[in-house]
Amino acid sequence: AVIGTVGTCTEIDKLALNDGIEIYPNPNNGSSKLVFNTSAKDDYLLEVRNALGQSVYHEILEDFTGTCTRTINLNSYGKGIYILTLSNSSTTRAKKIMVY
Repeated sequence: AVIGTVGTCTEIDKLALNDGIEIYPNPNNGSSKLVFNTSAKDDYLLEVRNALGQSVYHEILEDFTGTCTRTINLNSYGKGIYILTLSNSSTTRAKKIMVY
């Protein structure tokens, strides 16, 4: 068994992603579903970049809290690996999306 002591918590990561970022199916044929859940009300930037670093999808979620579900369609950008980033005022998280 593991026993530990936790002191006073003064700040929680503002992104507060409860279950992380889910992208499915991944790999996919150009269309995937993104789901994330946050308990921290903030402005979020959702962006997808190609291997050259060019932004191919960009969305701002203002004053957002709760569950976000989006369909990301990359059909017109071709096969390859894309990087999805989700960021707010203090944190950035990234996931790979593979299109075959």
